[in-house]
Amino acid sequence: MNFTGNGMTHKWGSVRQETIRKENSEDLQSCIDVGQIMEKIQRDNYIRQQKAIEQTEGVSNNLMNWKKANDMDMQSLENQMELLKKRREQIRQNSTEMTILASQLRKRLTQIDEMKNESRQLFRDEEEMQS
Repeated sequence: MNFTGNGMTHKWGSVRQETIRKENSEDLQSCIDVGQIMEKIQRDNYIRQQKAIEQTEGVSNNLMNWKKANDMDMQSLENQMELLKKRREQIRQNSTEMTILASQLRKRLTQIDEMKNESRQLFRDEEEMQS
């Protein structure tokens, strides 16, 4: 190893340049790694966002379907309640009519009993007159 003259400077310069190239290469490699990492992070975030959107849409669709079914059930229930009210009114009217008819029937039966009693009395009176 010669420590004198231009040769030494050349050797030291060469070593120095090699060191700088290594450092630049490492910097470039770290830049590439950071770039790749950033791309992966962005890609992962995009995928997560898409999944979140899909899940949100799914939940939204499920809620809308549930709401439609619930609305239909409520409408059906309201219709059934209306039919029950009408049926209750019919039963009330029928009950009133039956009460009136039963009263008329009792009255008619009472009249028939009275007519029978009158007929018996007439028969007795006639028998007594004939005897």
